[in-house]
Amino acid sequence: MAIRLTLRKEEENLVAAFDNQIIRTEWGTLPNIKNLQADPFTEGQALTAALGGDAMLSRLDNDPDNLLLLDCDDAVDAIAWEFATLRDRQFLCVKAGMLRTVDRDAPPVAGDGALNFITLAADPLVDQGGSARDGYRLDIDNEMKIIRATLENCGKSLEARRIPPTREALNKALRRGPAILHLTCHGNVVDANTGKIAILSLEKKDGGHDPLTGVDLMSMPPRGALRLVLLSACMTATGTQANLAKALVNSGVPMSIGMQNPFPDPLSDELAAAFYDSLFAGLPFGEALRQARGSLAEHFSSVGLPVGYVAGDGWKEPLPLREGTPSVGGLGKPGDVRLGGEIQPPRPLLGRNLELHQIARLFNEGHKVVTVAGTGGMGKTALAASFAERFAWMWSRGVRAYSFANEVSFASFSNAILRFLYGHDAALQAAGLPENEKRELILNGAKDWDGLWLFDNYESIMQGLQESLHDANLIHHLIGDLANGGAALLLTSREQPAGLKNETLYPEGRHLRGLGKEAGAELFFQHSTKAKQRPREHVDFAYSIHAAAEGHPLAIALLAGEYDTSAVTREEFLENWAGRAA
Repeated sequence: MAIRLTLRKEEENLVAAFDNQIIRTEWGTLPNIKNLQADPFTEGQALTAALGGDAMLSRLDNDPDNLLLLDCDDAVDAIAWEFATLRDRQFLCVKAGMLRTVDRDAPPVAGDGALNFITLAADPLVDQGGSARDGYRLDIDNEMKIIRATLENCGKSLEARRIPPTREALNKALRRGPAILHLTCHGNVVDANTGKIAILSLEKKDGGHDPLTGVDLMSMPPRGALRLVLLSACMTATGTQANLAKALVNSGVPMSIGMQNPFPDPLSDELAAAFYDSLFAGLPFGEALRQARGSLAEHFSSVGLPVGYVAGDGWKEPLPLREGTPSVGGLGKPGDVRLGGEIQPPRPLLGRNLELHQIARLFNEGHKVVTVAGTGGMGKTALAASFAERFAWMWSRGVRAYSFANEVSFASFSNAILRFLYGHDAALQAAGLPENEKRELILNGAKDWDGLWLFDNYESIMQGLQESLHDANLIHHLIGDLANGGAALLLTSREQPAGLKNETLYPEGRHLRGLGKEAGAELFFQHSTKAKQRPREHVDFAYSIHAAAEGHPLAIALLAGEYDTSAVTREEFLENWAGRAA
């Protein structure tokens, strides 16, 4: 039946009531979350005692649901009860399920189709002031891989998809139920004119920071559509007024999970995997959350951070699950991108978040043709490929890419474009057509094709024009016609401009800059095995390599490789760096 504790603050006391028993605790003796995280096994015992101590534990041992339900008033809800511990150095919330209740009934399920599992992952490229966020990045891709592997084997009828990290995409996705929302992003609590409010850091279309308030999120789904929310975001179950997880349940979501302090990003995948594996195995919400907390048991300061809220007796209600085959193919980066083997983004792309944001802003502002210009080895292809992968969702047909690095051939180029537009079989049939007929087919197909063309190493075409090469002329005129027709194009080139309609050079100075100090040093460590073996000894050396190479990515990589095979000292190695990078 679960144990329900009613917790209220009366003057300077906490009053806990269950089974006709009342326990009073002096309010000032309750530890705060900072002390609980620092020493949970000592400090947390005070919380267990306040919840009823041995009498409550004895009752819990005989409870068939192994579940503790906390009915808290606003003041009491600010206490980090999930850090309650036992004498044997065990967390109470790992021994038994622990949920906080909200006094309202959940609305009936809206929709009768397969369960929609919606994920939104946001990590803005720039901050509110427009400065690059090149420090720690959320490990979103790994979290999505873990979730996908978990859902693949759940045996339930559901459709999982990852949506673009914008409020518009979220609003649209939540219109259809029944749905679960897994939202991973940065969260915070800020001061406003009306008091403290919860903020989720989503993204604008250009990757900039877009603060979504809790009120905005709660107003999005129709009643009954959203059945569960996991907020993998810091500060989303904090305090009273800004407690987003609780507010969601108050607004009609039957179940939610938030974090009552900053939550370590590396633990997000462990929490999600254990929770969803248990939930889709048919375990109740409280037990699934207990299992998830157990997966964090070695991380003492984090076990108590997740907080589960449930509407009324909703802990008894199962999710609308049906046996079936899950569809999980949509959990990769949103958007359809096909780059080919020669155009691949590095992972991670170092020190280029501002550039990604600025290119996205150009397209978002209506620019149609953007040429990324720079010297050889400066990272133009890496930047363009990373942009395509991250922002493919901006176009309904995604991104298609072609590289001119190895050859300038109209036959190869036109066949590739025909394949992109019409499919493999149609492209084979058109392969033997005259050049003018291929051209006409491409232009007809491209008229209604809403996608981005990425053409890499366009300097090969420019050089071919100077040498009066027939194929270069055909290709350039075809791409020119695409530009004249309003197609979206992203070019990389050492030579610029390409002379296309609506062309914008990026950056304005016509030369992509070198990497910053931190990114350059990190790139050196990525490419140097010797430096990784003794990282502390090589920090200053990595900075010196960056300075000597003036942030040039290829030069840094070459110097790292040369350093690994060199027997000289670090000081001697730097003396003739230009010769080694040549």
